[in-house]
Amino acid sequence: MAFSAYRQKKYQYIFLLYYFLTIFFQVARTSQLNAIFESPNKFVVLGIIGIMSLAFLWFQELNTFEIGYAVFSAVLCALSLLGSHRVIEPLLLLTVLVFGMKIDHDDLCRTYIVAASLSLALVLVLYAMGILEYDAYIRGDGSVRLYLGFSYTTTAPNLFYHIVIAYFFMSTSKVTVLNSSVILVINCVLYRLTDTRAAFAEVIMMLMVLWLQRLLSHTTLSLKFPIKWASRLAMPGFCALAFALSLGYRSDRMLLVKLDAKLNNRLSQASKAIAKYGFSLFGKSIKWSTGRLGIDRTTEYLFVDFSFINIALCYGFVMLVFVVLGMTFLACKKFAEKNYNACIALCFLALHCFTDPQLLDIRYTPMLAMMFAGYYYIYQKHAPAKFV
Repeated sequence: MAFSAYRQKKYQYIFLLYYFLTIFFQVARTSQLNAIFESPNKFVVLGIIGIMSLAFLWFQELNTFEIGYAVFSAVLCALSLLGSHRVIEPLLLLTVLVFGMKIDHDDLCRTYIVAASLSLALVLVLYAMGILEYDAYIRGDGSVRLYLGFSYTTTAPNLFYHIVIAYFFMSTSKVTVLNSSVILVINCVLYRLTDTRAAFAEVIMMLMVLWLQRLLSHTTLSLKFPIKWASRLAMPGFCALAFALSLGYRSDRMLLVKLDAKLNNRLSQASKAIAKYGFSLFGKSIKWSTGRLGIDRTTEYLFVDFSFINIALCYGFVMLVFVVLGMTFLACKKFAEKNYNACIALCFLALHCFTDPQLLDIRYTPMLAMMFAGYYYIYQKHAPAKFV
C-alpha cells in the first residue's frame, strides 16, 4: 500500500511538470510569441504522449472502470481527430483526460494558475517593454481596445477569468477582502484596456455570489440548496439555451434579433455556421474565419462563440455530451464534498461557456482533467456493490 502511494506521488510530479509546461507554452502561443512557440509538430506530440503513456502504465494501478474510462476517452479523441481533421488539439485533450484523471484537484488548479499566470505575465512584460508589437482595435463606440501582445483583445481577460475560476475551485480557497480587492482591480484594468465586457461582468457576479454564500453560511438562510441544483443544471441548462436560441434564430423574429445585437451577433453567427456545416457525431473539418491572420486583419468573419455549439460542430455531439455530463457529475461530487465554492465556480464556468468558446481548450479549462472524478463518483454511487 505504501509502495502504491509512493508510485502515485511520483507520477503526480511527472504529470504536473508536463501539465505546467503544456499550459505555459499553449498560452504563449495565443500571443505574438507564437512565432517562437509555434504549434508543436504532431510527431513531437505523439512522442510526448508515448513517454507519458509509459509513465502512466508504470506508475498507475488501474481498476476496471479506470481502464474503461481511459479507453473510451482515447477512442473518442481519435474519432474527433479524424472527424475534425485537427491533430494537436484532440491529442493534447487526450493527455489531460487520461493522464490527469487521478491527479489531486487542488494541485491541478495550483499548477494551472502558476503556469497560466507566468505565461500571461511574460507576454504583458514583453509588451510593456515594446518588444511585442502595439496593436489596437477601435470599437463601434470609438473606444480603443488593446491586444496587449496577444492575438485577440479578449485573450488576456478570458485567461484571467479562468485563473479566478481555478482559484476559487480549490478546496482551500476562501473569498476574502484582500483577494476580492486584487481580483477587482485587475478586472477593472483589463476592462478599460481590452474587449472584455462578458468576462468583466461574470467576475463581478461570481464574487457577489461567493460573498453571499460566505455571509449566509452561518445562518438559516444558507445557499446550499440553490447551489446544489444550480451547479447540476448549469451546464446542461446553458447548453440547451444556446441550442434553442441558435436553432430558433430568424431575421424576422425581432426579439431574437434584438437579443443577437446584445450578444454581439452570437446568435446569427451560430445560426449561419449550423446552416453551413450541420452537426455530426464526431465532428467535421471546419476552418473558422476570425477576422485575423496572425497580426494581420481579414475581412471575412464566421465564428461560433457558444462553447457548446462550437464543440458540437467541430468535435461532434458525442464529445459535447461527454464533456457536459462530466462537468455536471463533477459538480455533484464537489457538492457531496461540501466544496460549495467549487460548485459556484462551475456555475460561472457554464455561464462563460454561453458567451465564449474556451470549454474544450486545455489552456483555459483545468476541470477537463477532473471529469473522471465526476464520472467515477456517479459510478460508485449507482453501480451495484459487486462492480465497485
